[in-house]
Amino acid sequence: MKLTLPYLFFGVLQQMFFYWVFADVAYYLSGNLYFSFVVSLAYFVLFHLNWKGNLRKFLVLLFIFALINNWVYLIWKNVFPQMVLFGLVGSFLFTVFTNTNQLKRRLG
Repeated sequence: MKLTLPYLFFGVLQQMFFYWVFADVAYYLSGNLYFSFVVSLAYFVLFHLNWKGNLRKFLVLLFIFALINNWVYLIWKNVFPQMVLFGLVGSFLFTVFTNTNQLKRRLG
């Protein structure tokens, strides 16, 4: 439970980086909403794909989550729902379903 706030903060930062840097650049370079959607979706899923980790249990949910979040951002250009949802869902999944500190493992 003590990791909930760091996971929430990390989820917010990750979404801001992903959507403001990656998705916006993909849209700017291509000028095509659908191309940007597919590229962003693929990047999001590949970034979180870890066959040895705990996320493989949630692969279908991760794909659906990415599908909805990418579409919401590319249509409305609002990253706030993704920041909140990703932070809360990620915090919940990593604090309830894992026994290891995933932030410490990933960051150093």
